[in-house]
Amino acid sequence: METKNKRNDYLIYLASPYSSRSAYVMRNRYETVCKITAELIWYDYTVFSPIVSSACLDQITEISYERWIELDLQILRRCDALVVLTLPGWEQSEGVATEIKEAEKLNLPIRYPNSCRTQDVIGAVSRLVDALEKGQA
Repeated sequence: METKNKRNDYLIYLASPYSSRSAYVMRNRYETVCKITAELIWYDYTVFSPIVSSACLDQITEISYERWIELDLQILRRCDALVVLTLPGWEQSEGVATEIKEAEKLNLPIRYPNSCRTQDVIGAVSRLVDALEKGQA
């Protein structure tokens, strides 16, 4: 079995709320998650954000919520951990709740950074990857 020992060897799923009745809220969530995802990639972490990956497609297709969540969960099942961005509304998000439930079922480590400030998220992901490397996640 191949061992993982670099920060980019671990695939981190970045969950966050997206849907809202307010286009402004959705745009703000999208921009925040894009910024955090880009920073994590810049710091050499391998992350997947369904919002970053899919929001642009959602604007030009008629794919149902059920199909989106099915795709997202397929990717989550291939990840090493889940990080939940605690943006306002995350606790009410049906998608985030579904992702957390699936991660729990898979016994994946789950982290909830104290804030969505980029440096707080990077710190939480760094500590998570350190724990994964040590087998202590």
